[in-house]
Amino acid sequence: MIEYNDVEFGMYDLDPWLAMKMERFGGPEPERGQLELLKEKIRLYPPIPAKDMLPSWYTEDHVLRHCLGIKWVTSRGYLMRAPTDITIRNFMISEMAEGVMTQGFPFEDGELPKVFKIDLPWMIRSKDKKPIDFLVTTPAYHLKSDVDIRIQQGILAGDKIPKGSPHGEEINPFFCSKTIESETSLVFKEGDPIVQLIPVYK
Repeated sequence: MIEYNDVEFGMYDLDPWLAMKMERFGGPEPERGQLELLKEKIRLYPPIPAKDMLPSWYTEDHVLRHCLGIKWVTSRGYLMRAPTDITIRNFMISEMAEGVMTQGFPFEDGELPKVFKIDLPWMIRSKDKKPIDFLVTTPAYHLKSDVDIRIQQGILAGDKIPKGSPHGEEINPFFCSKTIESETSLVFKEGDPIVQLIPVYK
């Protein structure tokens, strides 16, 4: 478990969690050494306070350093990071539901018709069931992915533990993207922030 101020992050037992994910997605069985490396990488990139990983361009002498709005949004909350390079292949994305495509909500008339989700082994909750929610959003002002994607914003309830969860709300960001033309496309590089979780005190 990792603790920050009013927030706690828990992690699934990686062996059964990885086995469940591999069974769900199919594909070739990874070698034992690959699994051990992946587990090592996941532990290497735990959730961190956003203030500890500001955007690379956000230097002391940058003119936008004087904008309090940018300062606060880039430094608030917590960042989830990619444990390895994350690529998206054809079988990992799916078409948006027909009703969404037709109505154009909330994806601007089908501008981003493909969807995919990144499962992370982390869960989040507030300490002592304090009334805190967490806004799930794009890491503020960090460099964009090589692929045109957009995270779908939502809110996680920090003071409630969902049924079947050993710790708190799972962190599984949901993205939509434009059609990926190549067979394999790099979405995030190792260590890149995937999602920002901003506490909202109720």
